[in-house]
Amino acid sequence: MFSYSSRFLTDYHEEIDHIIKNGKSITCIFLNKNSSIVKKMIGDGLNEKSIMGNYETIEAFLEKNKDNKNVKIIFADYIPRYSCIQFDFDMFVVANTNTQIRQTVPAIRIRCNSPLWDFYDRDIKGLL
Repeated sequence: MFSYSSRFLTDYHEEIDHIIKNGKSITCIFLNKNSSIVKKMIGDGLNEKSIMGNYETIEAFLEKNKDNKNVKIIFADYIPRYSCIQFDFDMFVVANTNTQIRQTVPAIRIRCNSPLWDFYDRDIKGLL
């Protein structure tokens, strides 16, 4: 689950391709590019070219994998509270920054079968 950023798809494309080729599935949830949230971000001065460039990357990934039943992209119209990458036994939760300062954001690794895993897992499943 991500906001509008395609960085995970870009930074980890080899790993994602490997996962998909081995029959595993991936589901990504992004903000709908026509949502009022994205329009507000652009209206508030965020870089429209950068935001739309991210959507071009997302759409290229989707096009590349359009016939692959193991790849699912969901576009949503809600404000994400966090970004999340979930695997079978691990999950990485990334907080969103409140400023426009570009910075590396650390991820929190969560193991399955824990109360924190259960919380995020229920939240994510509620979106699917």
